[in-house]
Amino acid sequence: MEVHAHTHTERKKWTHYFWEFFMLFLAVTAGFFVENQREHWMEHQRETRYIKNLLQDLSRDTTAINVHSLFQKRAVIFADSLIDIVNSPERNAHLSEIY
Repeated sequence: MEVHAHTHTERKKWTHYFWEFFMLFLAVTAGFFVENQREHWMEHQRETRYIKNLLQDLSRDTTAINVHSLFQKRAVIFADSLIDIVNSPERNAHLSEIY
């Protein structure tokens, strides 16, 4: 079996290792900052969407409350009229209105 000898290469200076470390550090740090900015942007988009949905829900709820309030007012008027008819002396004349 033959054994191949490794070729001898020049030894790297410490400044070369320093620059490799520095470039790697910059790449990781820049990636972290970019990811952080992207998350911030996504949260802002989500916040805007939630606010729009909240305004739509409030608008629908306000409309539903107004309709329900109108229905309740009519029910009170009808109930008041029914009480007046039932308590009146000529209620027998108004039996068709009661039913």
